[in-house]
Amino acid sequence: RDDVRSDLALTDDQKAKLGDIQTKMREKMQGMFSGGERPSREEMGKLWEGAMKEVQTEVDSILTADQQKRLKEISVQLAGNGAVNDKEIAKELAITVDQQRKIEDLQKKSGEAMRTVGQRMRNGEIDREEMRPLMEKIQSVTNDELGKILTDAQKARLKAMGGKPFVKAEGSTR
Repeated sequence: RDDVRSDLALTDDQKAKLGDIQTKMREKMQGMFSGGERPSREEMGKLWEGAMKEVQTEVDSILTADQQKRLKEISVQLAGNGAVNDKEIAKELAITVDQQRKIEDLQKKSGEAMRTVGQRMRNGEIDREEMRPLMEKIQSVTNDELGKILTDAQKARLKAMGGKPFVKAEGSTR
């Protein structure tokens, strides 16, 4: 995203290297899902998690320590309460086993709602333009419900983890 690149004050060299990683990742993902059998949802999650760890390692090798810190802050802000789905962040927030169960249940319900909306679009009941606000509403409700699971101390810690406010570019939805 251009607004993130700007906030991080990336050099032209960093932008080029990060662009190469993005291209490589896109090609890798296309290769994983082209031809033949689609992996199960669980396998897909594992593939995605592994690919993201690989990308993160490469990105970290390009960014300065300050840029890495700021990128994490921006990620927390953009994810909102959904940042608790990141294992590292959940650990830092000391998410309890009970909270984790509630979070997983909420995410399952949210995923089901999103799949239902996607199916409605595939069935021709709604078009892509009608789908977007429905998906945004599901995300908003999920974010609000996640906030209800967190303690006040966890909410304050999550806000602090976001650092200084990030200003999204006009028209950015995430």
